[in-house]
Amino acid sequence: MTDKTAEALAALKQYGSRKAAAQALGLSKSAFRKRMMRGGAILTEQATTPKQKQTGPVKTLADFQSTYDKDTIIPEKIRDAIAALDGGWVYESEFVRMAGVSFTDLSVYKDIFAEHIVFIKRDSKRVWAATPELAEQMRRML
Repeated sequence: MTDKTAEALAALKQYGSRKAAAQALGLSKSAFRKRMMRGGAILTEQATTPKQKQTGPVKTLADFQSTYDKDTIIPEKIRDAIAALDGGWVYESEFVRMAGVSFTDLSVYKDIFAEHIVFIKRDSKRVWAATPELAEQMRRML
């Protein structure tokens, strides 16, 4: 390995990329590459720079579940929308918008929250109440 190649290799290790190393040595990227090739040096940055450890926290199964599992995501969105009702009630179409879910997803998970739902037969509509007690009072009025 020539002195110039060793200098180029040292610059690559110091600056972390061929572009930055070439600029530091006052060379073009192609001239830097040729210098490295003439000396038989490895051109990949991975071979010349140490492996970096992961800087962020490692994600857990719970993180994956809360990101991709509908059985976790949809019920959580529904619970958040119920909490946002703040003691009141809304029709199901408005509740779907509040929860940020589709009617299809809501229909799959609504049995879990049946105590919050009031069916109005006359209008063929569903109402979502903030509490099961409020829903029960509303059912008695019908």
